[in-house]
Amino acid sequence: MLAKGMARGHKEFYKNALKAINPKKDDKYLEIGFGSGVFINKYMSQVSRIAGIDHSEDMVKLASDINRKLVESGKAEFRQGYASSLPWADNEFTVVAAIEVFFFLK
Repeated sequence: MLAKGMARGHKEFYKNALKAINPKKDDKYLEIGFGSGVFINKYMSQVSRIAGIDHSEDMVKLASDINRKLVESGKAEFRQGYASSLPWADNEFTVVAAIEVFFFLK
């Protein structure tokens, strides 16, 4: 699957993104266009809350599966939707990232 391949091929990119984000344990993290959810699984599981929005229902299912323990614990949620219409309240998150969304913009 393309999403998993992208995640494996972008390890250095992910490490640089992690440096830029510099997550803290009390952060509430939102990722726009989370794709497979691998970045979240590998690098963001220590934050207090995780949410993500992606236009693809397939990516919602894949990220939810990859991050099953975080989802089942209530720490993470992944939703299908668009960045132009977020289903969360303003100022709910302390960190927001759109790591590889530019690959899919027209």
